[in-house]
Amino acid sequence: MHNKLTPALATLLLLAACSTAAPPTSRRLVAHASAVGAAGTLLIVDVCLNHSPLVEGDYFVISNARQGAQALMAATAQYFDASDVRIRTQLIPFVCGALHDEVNAPKRVAQDIDADVSVRPQPVWIAPELSGDAEYLGALHTLSTDVFRRSLAAAAPQASASSASTDTATPDKVRQAAAIVAQRSGRSSLIYIGVTGHSLSSGKAATLGVARFAAGLALSVAAGPIFTAGGMSYSVVFVPGGPVDKRQMVAALFDLQQATLVRSNVVHGGGDPMKPEVLAGRETVQLLLRDLAFANAGQ
Repeated sequence: MHNKLTPALATLLLLAACSTAAPPTSRRLVAHASAVGAAGTLLIVDVCLNHSPLVEGDYFVISNARQGAQALMAATAQYFDASDVRIRTQLIPFVCGALHDEVNAPKRVAQDIDADVSVRPQPVWIAPELSGDAEYLGALHTLSTDVFRRSLAAAAPQASASSASTDTATPDKVRQAAAIVAQRSGRSSLIYIGVTGHSLSSGKAATLGVARFAAGLALSVAAGPIFTAGGMSYSVVFVPGGPVDKRQMVAALFDLQQATLVRSNVVHGGGDPMKPEVLAGRETVQLLLRDLAFANAGQ
């Protein structure tokens, strides 16, 4: 008599083997050590949105940027609620905090779309609670710019391969800024979320169409490129305009105690960034933040 496994018995044996075998270590996710320190994490959100009207030049809009930052902060905090990342402090310190050019040239700014336009340097808005603490504000400003540019360089290394550096601050200045932020906030790590977006008015979108693509940089860059130390190549922090609405989103985990960028991620997408639900959409948040919160075990 031949001993044969029936299909049912074979299935039972396979399930038993799977239940006793541990998943591969390389696939087991763990929270980043820098984000689970006892002192917890400071979350800051820095949104910068450019509006392109039909006739006049582009300008940054404060109210929409703040609304988008609030929605994105809430979505980010909710995402981390289920992880071991301890978001102890949440802060929207400014609008357009990460510098777009090294000399911080004045930018065209309005409180709302179609409101009066003025000219001012970055940040174009500062949280009232920080207006009296120039040292803390300056440190957040330094880290935001540095982390944003480093994240972009890491996402597109070929764009900066010919330059000596894409940093905006010396290592000493970054360490000093990190120490100030750690001391003021009482936190050991920083999660930085930075967004730059470009929004066309409905009239301009209909008028320019595909022709906008050909004239892209000449017509729509509200802030100039960031020239690297080498002077030959550049990295654009602000999203160049085009025939469509677009956004560029950066998320980074920064160790304040070691003054090091642990991990970062950059996501590009369409949709009108002036709408908070576009910036804080569930799929966007998951795509942006997953690698920040977790890493494969052993990494």
